Amino acid sequence: MTKMFRLLSPFALLVFSFLIWIVLFKAYFLGQSGFSSDAISYYEHIHFFIKSFSFGEIPFWDPYWSGGVPNEFFLRRICPYNPLLFPVLLFFKLGMPFYLAYLFFLSFYVFLGAAGMYFLTRRLTGDISSAFLAAVLLLFSAFSTRIFDSYMLFVSVPIIWFFYFLVSFFLKPGRFHILGVTFCLMLLMTTYIPFYFLIAFFSFLVIFFLVYFSAIIVVWQRLTFFFCSHKLFVSACVLAVFLVTLPGALFFLEAGKGKIEVSGRHYNTAEAHGLAVQNQAEDSWAVPEEFYFSAYYSDLRRIVLAIVYVPCFAFILFVLGAGIRASRLMIFLALWAGVILLFTSPFASPFYAFLRTHIFLFKYFRNLHFFLWFILIPIFVLFVAEQFRLFCEAVGQKNRLLLLFWVVIGHTVFFVLLSRQPDVLPTTLVTVVLSLLFFLAYICWESLRSPRVISLCLLSLVVLQPLEVFYYLMRNQDNSSFRSSYDSFSNKISYHSTGVLGEAKQDWFPGDAIPARQSELPVSGFYYATNHYSLMRSFVGAAAVSRFERNKFRAFDRTTRLKNSGWDWASIERAMAGNENMVWIEGASAGLPLFFSGQSPKNFDGPSKEFRIIHFGSNFVTLETNFSSPCFLVWTDAWYPSWQARLNKKPLPVFCVNGAYKGVFVPAGESRITFFYVTPWRYAFECILLGGFYLVFVLLLASGLRKGFFRE
Repeated sequence: MTKMFRLLSPFALLVFSFLIWIVLFKAYFLGQSGFSSDAISYYEHIHFFIKSFSFGEIPFWDPYWSGGVPNEFFLRRICPYNPLLFPVLLFFKLGMPFYLAYLFFLSFYVFLGAAGMYFLTRRLTGDISSAFLAAVLLLFSAFSTRIFDSYMLFVSVPIIWFFYFLVSFFLKPGRFHILGVTFCLMLLMTTYIPFYFLIAFFSFLVIFFLVYFSAIIVVWQRLTFFFCSHKLFVSACVLAVFLVTLPGALFFLEAGKGKIEVSGRHYNTAEAHGLAVQNQAEDSWAVPEEFYFSAYYSDLRRIVLAIVYVPCFAFILFVLGAGIRASRLMIFLALWAGVILLFTSPFASPFYAFLRTHIFLFKYFRNLHFFLWFILIPIFVLFVAEQFRLFCEAVGQKNRLLLLFWVVIGHTVFFVLLSRQPDVLPTTLVTVVLSLLFFLAYICWESLRSPRVISLCLLSLVVLQPLEVFYYLMRNQDNSSFRSSYDSFSNKISYHSTGVLGEAKQDWFPGDAIPARQSELPVSGFYYATNHYSLMRSFVGAAAVSRFERNKFRAFDRTTRLKNSGWDWASIERAMAGNENMVWIEGASAGLPLFFSGQSPKNFDGPSKEFRIIHFGSNFVTLETNFSSPCFLVWTDAWYPSWQARLNKKPLPVFCVNGAYKGVFVPAGESRITFFYVTPWRYAFECILLGGFYLVFVLLLASGLRKGFFRE
């Protein structure tokens, strides 16, 4: 009986709730549904990273995207240093399909977010039942469904845990909590754009200072004493956070020099920096638009992904809370949410325009509606959980008859308003009735106020409506599965292009015959590409590019130096489309003497006496050549200034060819050529960062075990 009672503990019930969540979305685990929207892109980039890592390589160059791009942008989106990715690699190496391993990883992240909300709410309110309520509300809201069409949990989950560790550190500074703050900061500063988090954090500090001004001196004294007592430890934590920001800072500087372009985000802005984005408008993914769009799905039978949804029990609590006194925590949460709403509603106030004009970081991110998912939904969940705590507290302090009257009136009004709606779900009305019975019983019978009994009742009230809503959500989903464009990537030798990715490229395997359905016109912009490749594609048609990129390596006998007047795009396109033995070279003032041997270049379809690929990966390629005469070897991968080459262990200049590709002069006779992207020092630094993440994570787990955190 005692063991059964322990199974009803709030955290055990949270695990049980997660199992219910898994069952609701079982179609994804059974392969009956696939990812959609941005989730596909993230799946592919993590797939590419895990595969490369399984070959013993961190991929700093992606040869599959937009002709080849620096991979730093995509690595920052997925945070490759995250130790929680290791099980994905392990299960993948053990033979589990990557899709399933990745889906289990995402699902665990969902549970981790709910667990973080449980511990954060418990720390803020001191009430176990309220903490459980906040966790299950978050778990069964649309917050958890975004793993199937977005990537927001990579940011929102570390944010939740960061604030748990930060609040805990404010209340009682300790090594465990500062390790947690450090680890979450390391994740957040290397995940997507850290500006979302920084804005949330700074706004938190400002509101905290205003609402908890009387506690500032006490908190400051605690922190000062801890920092002075643990100078070396704190310095190591600060150094760790600083080091992980360096790759992102270097990438930001490179983008500022015009080496890369994010044309799909950079249009309609006067900023010269390559990562600057267009001005956010009210009708362009601001928070009010998210609500406005969700209003079209007031009939929850039509619900799809990305629609704002929180279980109706949260709104019952919100209504009941109107009759209960407000706590300082509620005031803090309301002000924090209000500030965020103010600058995420561009047409509602001039606040956003002012921030964008005077604070640089507002020029480098868009999609203000992300704050709804990162911050506002968790704040709302915390708010109603605090309202529930205050209601339970009021039961022992106020006239019970008055509370009974308020509960009956509140539920009756709510029920009447809902029943008059044409599209209300049956489970919504049942939830209101059961909620009324629960609160009446809670007020009248003290025996029902055990945290375990309350948690079980709360779980039933929260889950009832989502059972029906998520059923319709899955029914409305596109059930077609998808094939990753990176499935063909391996460390085996390939002499041909294995496909092309990028928003402006054609998703087909190019050959001599160009499908009529594909556009042969030049492309005006890419979501993400090198500036050279993007420029070339804006002048050269898709058919010519496809034919030229069919082989990874091609040897040419005739070259033309680029003149001061710029690239001759018309001639380049004609030569590429006609498979002519001619290329244009940038900066080649003098090269090896080349001999005219034919009208067509040499295209290598496999190993031969003249040419063969020895090794290749994301960051390097090693070749062996044995040409009878000098030639110019072109690798149909995008040129980028960080690429270097060696010929028989000696430096070999890498030239920009046809406005976008890499090429080198190769002498006659036996030679070994190696192209490489990152220097050994940079690669070693990245490995140190990777090891640093795992070290901090292990120290955090060990400290948590000693503290007894996992037994809370």
